[in-house]
Amino acid sequence: MGIEYPADPLQGPIEQEENEATFLIIKPDAYEHGIVDSIFAEIEAMGLRVVQRREVVFDEELIFRTWPNIYGESWVQRTVDYLSRRPVEVCLVQGPGAIEKMLALKRRLRTEYPNPDKVVTVIHTSDSREESEEATLALFDQ
Repeated sequence: MGIEYPADPLQGPIEQEENEATFLIIKPDAYEHGIVDSIFAEIEAMGLRVVQRREVVFDEELIFRTWPNIYGESWVQRTVDYLSRRPVEVCLVQGPGAIEKMLALKRRLRTEYPNPDKVVTVIHTSDSREESEEATLALFDQ
């Protein structure tokens, strides 16, 4: 039996822009599985490019700025504990249909590397254009 994730917040495909950008967080378990290089190779194979890339250590403040609509102290503490285990990479990914393509990659990787804790999910990228804009500002406009 597979892990069930919450219903997809998208009501259909996101309208694609030629030079669309979104964020990517390479989470600690991606390093533990040794798949970071293959993630970047897949991004390139999808016709996208990483235009910014840097290491960050998440703390509670950065988590709240990245996900301003989070719910529950349990989620916040688990997320802080998990994302602060090691520095992680945050990337700005750009290209035609970047949001939709990165969302498809996230879904596939969550299937290939399942974990009962929905915080532990190899990568994170936006589920919507709005989340993409908010998180991109939080992660790259510092």
